[in-house]
Amino acid sequence: MRRQRYAQAAEQYRQLTALQPDAPLAQAHLTAALVAQGQCAEALQSINKALARHSRDGDLMVIYIRLASTCAAASAQERDIALDYGQLLYKQSPDTNTASAYALARRSSKQRAPVMAPPQRCIARRCNCSSSSRHRTNPGPPRMPTSRRRC
Repeated sequence: MRRQRYAQAAEQYRQLTALQPDAPLAQAHLTAALVAQGQCAEALQSINKALARHSRDGDLMVIYIRLASTCAAASAQERDIALDYGQLLYKQSPDTNTASAYALARRSSKQRAPVMAPPQRCIARRCNCSSSSRHRTNPGPPRMPTSRRRC
């Protein structure tokens, strides 16, 4: 793959996955070689086979999310599945890799995931409530009066 011989690399990874069908890393490399060749439909099939064997592998899920979100051959159902995987993974471990994959899935899916609104804060003076019905609320932090601002 480093020498940009993607067809040869894909064939070698196919042979490796035939010899070691339980090796998720080999499936991931086969998927990468297929994507590099521009065969994203075949890459989706490859990653689906890998996920059928290793349904709880988070790395394979991230690959699926990224592939289904960027591949033109991906169906709307595959994009929705990618969004579901993204939500689940992001809830379990909100690291950078998972967050960026989830963002891709949200962007590509027609079904938009709800964005959580920031907590409402009370703007009444000396009040520590979070959003009482008797007080006015403002989505941001309370602002200082202009007379107290310092340069």
